[in-house]
Amino acid sequence: MLMRAARSLGRKLCIVAISCLMAGSLVLYGGAPLHANSGGTQSQGTANAAVPAARIVQAHEWSAKSGGVSVENGVAPDDTSVANIASGDWLKYEDIDFGDGSYDTFMATLSSDESGKSMEIRLDSQTGTLIGTLQIQQTTNRSIFKEQYAAISSVVGVHDVYLVFPDAVAASVNWFVLGQDSTSETEQEKRARMQWFKDARFGNFPVWGPYSVLGSEYNGIRGGEWIMNIAKIPKAEYIEAAARPLSEGLNASTFDAADWVSLAKQAGQKYMVVTSKFHDGFSMFETNVTDFKGYDIVSLGQSGRDPIQELAEESRQQGIKFGVYYSILDWANPNADGFVHDTDPTLTPNRALYITQMKEQLRELIENYDVDLIWFDGGWYSWLSPEIGADIYRYLRTLKHDIIVNNRLGHGNGDYGTPEQNIPTVGSSNPWETCMTINGVWGYAPYDTNWKTPQELMVNLTNIASKGGNFLLSVGPKGDGTIPQESIDRLLAMGDWLEEYGDSIYSTDKNMLLEDTEAGTSTTGTDKVYVHLANWPANQQLAIPQLSNTINDIYLMNDPGTTLSYRNENGRTIITLPAVAPDPYVSVVVIDVVGEPMLYPYENLAQNKPTNASSTWYNSPEYSAAKAVDGNPETRWASGPNTTSAWLEVDFGSQVVFNKVKISEFSQRVTAYTIQYWNGSAWLDVHTGTTIGSSKVAEFDPVVGSKARLNLLSATDVPSIYEFGLYNTLTDHARSKPAAASATWYDNPTYGADKAVDGDPATRWGGVNNSAAAWLEVDLGEAVTFNHVEIREFYTSAPRISGFTVQYWDGNGWEDAYTGTTIGTVKLAKFDSVTGSKVRLNMTISGSDAPTLYSFSVYNA
Repeated sequence: MLMRAARSLGRKLCIVAISCLMAGSLVLYGGAPLHANSGGTQSQGTANAAVPAARIVQAHEWSAKSGGVSVENGVAPDDTSVANIASGDWLKYEDIDFGDGSYDTFMATLSSDESGKSMEIRLDSQTGTLIGTLQIQQTTNRSIFKEQYAAISSVVGVHDVYLVFPDAVAASVNWFVLGQDSTSETEQEKRARMQWFKDARFGNFPVWGPYSVLGSEYNGIRGGEWIMNIAKIPKAEYIEAAARPLSEGLNASTFDAADWVSLAKQAGQKYMVVTSKFHDGFSMFETNVTDFKGYDIVSLGQSGRDPIQELAEESRQQGIKFGVYYSILDWANPNADGFVHDTDPTLTPNRALYITQMKEQLRELIENYDVDLIWFDGGWYSWLSPEIGADIYRYLRTLKHDIIVNNRLGHGNGDYGTPEQNIPTVGSSNPWETCMTINGVWGYAPYDTNWKTPQELMVNLTNIASKGGNFLLSVGPKGDGTIPQESIDRLLAMGDWLEEYGDSIYSTDKNMLLEDTEAGTSTTGTDKVYVHLANWPANQQLAIPQLSNTINDIYLMNDPGTTLSYRNENGRTIITLPAVAPDPYVSVVVIDVVGEPMLYPYENLAQNKPTNASSTWYNSPEYSAAKAVDGNPETRWASGPNTTSAWLEVDFGSQVVFNKVKISEFSQRVTAYTIQYWNGSAWLDVHTGTTIGSSKVAEFDPVVGSKARLNLLSATDVPSIYEFGLYNTLTDHARSKPAAASATWYDNPTYGADKAVDGDPATRWGGVNNSAAAWLEVDLGEAVTFNHVEIREFYTSAPRISGFTVQYWDGNGWEDAYTGTTIGTVKLAKFDSVTGSKVRLNMTISGSDAPTLYSFSVYNA
């Protein structure tokens, strides 16, 4: 493995380029010249193949029409639309393929001076079957095109579609599409749509644009990919200094889409997200949208090369998913209200027009490049309301139903979360993705040498996967389209690791062990648990929470033929590891089990129990103390404003034994804490710690208490706790073992000695009345070391046992381990460790009532 790592870091990129790109170009519908026919209608030539209904149909590319409907130019954002619509006019579009009948929505982009008019959608003739009616809504003005919707009936097969206008309408129609309604998507359907994304886990994020030519520096000012804004470079100057050199350089550039995609594949990355438009407003693809055209890489270049097209085709050819980054923020467009107003404050933004044209660019990206994912950024404008965000999301999902959209449309719109440059402290069952730089900045900056090590990147990947997320790792290609060697070396090292250990990352679920192990993190497969160890335990012992499954085998992932020894003890599985870590970065231990991995079902004694707290965030029920014990890892208790110390208390309702606590914190704020228990008269400390973070697990000698308290002594900000769980994970060596007693209540098996060790809190052993003494004995079956016993007594008005002695059989005779007085509801007796094959409880009885025990448990804590 060490040789493998050295080879990865030392070698230069060696990628076999694909010898030829996919032949041909994207086919656009229509395009044939308009001509008259003998029937008094006008028609356009169409291809013989049917137009897929899920693709955009341009309104001006009709097959036939009636009346005075005509093409207008210069109004729609892509220049061409249909207008002059009179009563009874219609437009015909031949051979629309409805497929299996799943399309239920008609969406058209149009502008209108009036509401109250309609557009009928009919099949096969202007009087044919009516499948839907669009009620036309007025838009702000004729330059503002807005998508408008109509529900349609289920249709199968290929049909001609007629758009019929019963009334004259002052409107312009740009294009239409038949799709599916995303607003009715079920959770099951969403999971199916998101499955490839969840399975992928690792993505490539090339951040490339004009700023790359500048090396993120201009006139001595360093600004990363934000250089246009930070150095306040006017658009015209930015074009000449950066955008034009990038575009014209493509003619002789060393940019090779096949190399980029091949590198991503060798790195083990399953998808690619490429900057199509950054905050500088420059389009890295060919655009024909009015206010964007001319400020794009194809228009400014001389070669006609379109990097987004080349990368989209290469991604499909090499078998990875393809997405684009798109910035809503636009410094160069006066209608977006970007920083351009700093230099010309007289400009008045036309935000509605910007939104119209932005949507048209998004249509281009979906139609021309068939992107699988859109990664929004820069959604910081105050005008980006929840309604606008929801409109954009619905628009995209209608254009392509299975597209995936990140959450940066804001206000809950989108499919997955995108923490930036950090890994959340707590995982989530909902999709999410950490985006992170491979060094310090996103784009190419030769001055940035703050490279993350291969181990850092692999630890980040395993940490993110353990929490159910994806890792989107950026690279900053140079202005000439080549990728820095430092990035190549790190990506190849990750690819080598994933070639060996990829099954522990791809298609896995988040950590089901509920806490990080002592030395690493874990992921969950169909019938396996994968533990990732970046820090090899010096004592060669790896402890993980015990599973309820039967274990088939435990082994190192790179050595499946060698079984590792293990033992189960007090709720944990202790695995013995070799002395030396098998991997220089992150080693992987595999626990192979029968069935779906599940934790041993230790009861969370605190769950849904009554709670109390020192304070609550503005007394809001949303942040009440109960949220920390509700079993939902995504709800939380928060203490009051401006507090940096607090306490959270759980009332068990009776005396319980516990020896383990699990705490999950929102953010990492706590700097000192104690765990306390109420012994009936005072709060006593059982554990003291410093930080908590996403998962803190502490084990301690068992204690008995009716309440437990998390005492937060200090914090850097308002303390907030997702979960506070308390457990008894001790292995009861007496459970279900053969038991005998000095006597049994009327020899009734209902009260036999075995009832004290059956694990059922409702059954009990009963002795006989008028006994001065009694004993209960358990045969452990083998020599067992133990140092605690737990005894629970049944009585009515007062305890019946006035004295007791715990004894053990050492092979030669009975030896005393502990002597006590009364037992009562529960007695937890601790003593120096002893080893014996049998254990006996000798009891002295006060009064005439028979001694009776609910349970007798034997622990080694």
